[in-house]
Amino acid sequence: MKCVLFVCVALLSAFLRFQGEATTQSEAMMLQTVDIIKNTFEVGYAPAEWKRDFTGWDLDAEVEQLKAKIRGRNLSLKEFHVALKDFFNTTRDYHTGISFYSTEVSYLPFRIKGAGRRYFISHIDWEKFPTQTDPVEVGDEVLTFDGQPTRDEVLKIKEREVGAGDTETDWSLAETFLTKRSGALGHLVPKGAVELKVRSRKSGSIYTVNLIWRYYPEKITSRAFAQARERSIGEMTPRQMLLEIARKEMLLPSFKALSDIHRLSDDIDLDEIGGKYSFVPRLGTLNWELDRHSFFHAYIFETASRKKIGYIRIPSFVASTDEAEEFGRVIERFQLKTDALVIDQVNNPGGMLFFLQSLTAMLTDKPLKAHKHKISISQREVMMALILEPLFDNVQTDDDAKELFGETLDGMQVDIELAASFKRYFKFVLSEWSAGRAITEPFHLYGIDEVKPHPLYRYTKPILILTNGLDFSCADFFPAVMQDNKRAKILGTKTAGAGGIVLTTSFPNLLGIDNYRYTGSIAEREDLLPIENLGVTPDILYEITEEDVQGGYQGYARAILDAVEELTVQ
Repeated sequence: MKCVLFVCVALLSAFLRFQGEATTQSEAMMLQTVDIIKNTFEVGYAPAEWKRDFTGWDLDAEVEQLKAKIRGRNLSLKEFHVALKDFFNTTRDYHTGISFYSTEVSYLPFRIKGAGRRYFISHIDWEKFPTQTDPVEVGDEVLTFDGQPTRDEVLKIKEREVGAGDTETDWSLAETFLTKRSGALGHLVPKGAVELKVRSRKSGSIYTVNLIWRYYPEKITSRAFAQARERSIGEMTPRQMLLEIARKEMLLPSFKALSDIHRLSDDIDLDEIGGKYSFVPRLGTLNWELDRHSFFHAYIFETASRKKIGYIRIPSFVASTDEAEEFGRVIERFQLKTDALVIDQVNNPGGMLFFLQSLTAMLTDKPLKAHKHKISISQREVMMALILEPLFDNVQTDDDAKELFGETLDGMQVDIELAASFKRYFKFVLSEWSAGRAITEPFHLYGIDEVKPHPLYRYTKPILILTNGLDFSCADFFPAVMQDNKRAKILGTKTAGAGGIVLTTSFPNLLGIDNYRYTGSIAEREDLLPIENLGVTPDILYEITEEDVQGGYQGYARAILDAVEELTVQ
């Protein structure tokens, strides 16, 4: 008996010792990961100084808080993911974020939208919505969500999944995440039942809606994931190196995960970030409309004063040469047949810089000044500059430039002037490094100090751009360039304020981390203030009202038409 007891005690002791060692190893790996991320921010996070001044953000303090959540806590992998997500959220930077290897997703077949501290159903996926005794309709008010006042539940999601900010952007993202959750973003992913109390828009009566989260469990082994690591310079040809530099993203990091969730359903959601169609209502009687299979949604309508106005929706700047050519053909028609143009870029996640510049070039007949950036550089950028700068010595013609870049850069025209700009940029990188700077003095990205008019497509008439708080990165820069150059008027609410290029990195790990992003530059406008956090303030402020959400945005449409009328009589 004593022998059996001794064996049991020995086995238990060994098991506990093994568990303790495993816990210690896991904690050590987590802390090492935090140090890697901290080093990335120390070396390459361009807005660090601005964040200290604007929000009081302190990297060392935030890292210590993160480590305190890890030490001695025996965190699960999911808890560690949440802690990392919380750290990235402390930056109040819509470009920073972390992605995990996870297929866990959950969503509800509807979307809410806030106005005046009230929340309304703005979209219903009818194929997946259960039949109710009282029919649910777009515009009905959601009074409670899972037993809590809807405002309180949205606040909880904002603080947990978005961060401590209090902007329209923060609240709008929280509204999105209320009914869409992704393990890849570090969200806590719910399943099971949820109850809503809803007030009918038509009758005012209150009814109950019972739903089940449409839950997709973790099946990571059923998917192949690609590491988004930076390629070694030795793995790339000079042209590959050049295109990697030129094709840096300016995009909301969570856009892909949100798009993946939306693809689980096959319906049109007018409040989707990056959707082809938006909540902007049809603005008048149509006399032409672009084919529905096109990338853009565009039409020409007639106003009450008999003016012909163009409308085009830019859903995102995640596109390239073919889409730029399509935009050009639409602009060519608008130039001939319209008196003014409305550009709808609400709920735009951003995209690629050169696609943005290619579209901008078609909206002017005069050069438009570009913004300067303070740019994060390291030995990697210096080595690339040393390799690439001499290549431009042999560029003597437009054809020589096209041999380096290709015919276009995401639709932007390639010529000898573009090549000269890149050469200036590489010389600048080398001079800044020689001066001892890892964050440069302000300089134009890729040396491009102005956007030249497109050689074929040029719109010269008045332009009105529609914005809101879900316009990120490229969708910050587009209205900023147009406003600073007095080329367009802006109507709506302030853009998100994601003001730089996005850098993505990863490292080998056993903690489920796919990659993380951080901001590698910080742009400044004509008044020397950054776009980061401040966004673009519209010339004409219009906030979406309760009546808009419940009544088809008729007040919003009137404001747009009034602004267009004023532009066309000036």
